[in-house]
Amino acid sequence: MASSYYLANKLLDLAFGATAWSPPANLYVAKLLQNPQRDASAVLEPSSGGYSRITVANNLTNFPAAASHSKANGVAITGAAATGAQGTVTHIGWFDDDGTPSGNLISYQALPTPEVFDAPDVLTIPIGQYVASIIGAQANTQTVCGDFLANELLDRWLGASAFTPPATLYAFYSYTLPTAAGGNITEPVGFGYARRAVTNNTTNFPNASNGSKVTGAEIAFTAASGGSWGTPSYFGFMTASSGGSLYCATRIPNPRTINDGTIPRLPVGLLTLALT
Repeated sequence: MASSYYLANKLLDLAFGATAWSPPANLYVAKLLQNPQRDASAVLEPSSGGYSRITVANNLTNFPAAASHSKANGVAITGAAATGAQGTVTHIGWFDDDGTPSGNLISYQALPTPEVFDAPDVLTIPIGQYVASIIGAQANTQTVCGDFLANELLDRWLGASAFTPPATLYAFYSYTLPTAAGGNITEPVGFGYARRAVTNNTTNFPNASNGSKVTGAEIAFTAASGGSWGTPSYFGFMTASSGGSLYCATRIPNPRTINDGTIPRLPVGLLTLALT
């Protein structure tokens, strides 16, 4: 499954920047005759054979609660029988409107095998075939999206569950890469170390574009006092000044030792967030 830029931007702006987004009450499944692009170009639907999109209520019955960064349709989704030739369907797309070709493309995925639809063929999506996921950890970039955030975003998108992002996020350092579940966080102890409060707004997290966003303001911690913090190699955001849930974390490209008297600073753009 691939998210459109529209969806990726909405979810990123919700999580980082706290820009409200109301997911559609219904989703509409479309047959696609070619691979669309994330910017919604190259969307091509049948124009004959009694074709129409399939209406699916966006609720937790049709899309049960996410777990481990993933969720799938909980009921089979079945459309109307074709009344004539509709062409070879290669992908299915999900939109927020039932009119062809109106509405925003939400996401899309390839069929296991392209299918030729003609009367009286019916498109059926079996339980569990439509799988949406948000990557929890990417070993190649050493970036982690916490279970808490991934599941909240998936449930907001598919199921329309309420999600109020934190008004404040807390930047932290770690010597080790956290796990998606929030383990393996090894923060400095003592010598003036404390997480840094960062207001969750569009100044600190400017609006996403093309499915990604970067931090928009420098994050300065209080100076190390009385000793060194060592050389933390990772930083990220938690939902509380102590404890809390992991939002995300990533590797610092060029870690430096934070000696006594040093004011640690995370520069603009150090964290790039993306949904694919």
